[in-house]
Amino acid sequence: MAVEAYLPALATVVGAAAIDSINPCAIGVLILMVSVLLATHQSTRKMLLLGSLYVFAVFATYLLAGLGLMYFLSGLPLYLSEYIAIAVGVLIIIAGLFEIKDYFWYGRWFSLTIPGFFAKKLHN
Repeated sequence: MAVEAYLPALATVVGAAAIDSINPCAIGVLILMVSVLLATHQSTRKMLLLGSLYVFAVFATYLLAGLGLMYFLSGLPLYLSEYIAIAVGVLIIIAGLFEIKDYFWYGRWFSLTIPGFFAKKLHN
C-alpha cells in the first residue's frame, strides 16, 4: 500500500503569508513606525503609504519563504520528509513544554525568553 503526501497548495501559502503579515509582532512594529512618523509630523497619506508598504513587504517575505520551502520540500524523498516532520513536531512539543514550565515556574532553569542581558540592551 502506497502512502501519498501532498504539499500545501499555493492558496494555502498565500493565505498563511497574508495572515502572518498582520500578526501581533508585525502590528507592534507598524505602531512603532506610525508613532515615529507622527512625532515627525508626517502627513496621513504618507503614513498610510508607508504602513501599506510595510504590510506588503512582510507579506512578500513570508510568501517567498513559503514558496521556497515548498520548492525545497518537493525535491526531498517522501521518507526523508517524514523524518523532518517528526523532528519538527518533537521540537514544537519541547518548546510547548518549556512554555508550560514558564507559566508555573517563570525564571527558573531554562526559558525561551530573551536573556536579561540582551533585553536590557534592546531596551536601551
